[in-house]
Amino acid sequence: MTFVVTPEHVATGAYQVGIEIGPVDERTPVNVQTALKEAVIYPYEASVMTLNNLYDLVRGRVHMRDLSGPIGITKQIAKAADRGPVDYLMFVAMLSVYLGLFNLLPLPALDGGRAVFLLIESVRRRSVNPRVEAAVHTVGFVLLLGVLIIVSFKDIFAKG
Repeated sequence: MTFVVTPEHVATGAYQVGIEIGPVDERTPVNVQTALKEAVIYPYEASVMTLNNLYDLVRGRVHMRDLSGPIGITKQIAKAADRGPVDYLMFVAMLSVYLGLFNLLPLPALDGGRAVFLLIESVRRRSVNPRVEAAVHTVGFVLLLGVLIIVSFKDIFAKG
């Protein structure tokens, strides 16, 4: 695209050029085949991005202060809804991918933790003691609740 840009004189006596990014209301209708293709590609790309973000979190590139819990997520949903139905639906789709991947993490009390126990059982060819598995899941659940409480407090007292 080619643009003609004219510097604008501002109160400080300087001239400035700026670009404002805003919502685009133009949507191009697509056929069913393209829509189905995008319905597969988007969750895949969102999953890759989510896993990269998780990797950055584990490596210390993302800090706890950058995380949001249910309260922060609700605030972001409200902001997305204010921007319009497309932003809202895109946010809900991304949230669905995040929650699905999070649930698959091999952490106790999540489905991924249960999958780890099933894998152990298949390798050992005998069941894990149900009391041991229940204890591990209980500890994991308590730790996840602790993280949820910490992140929720951060969301409550965060500015903005």
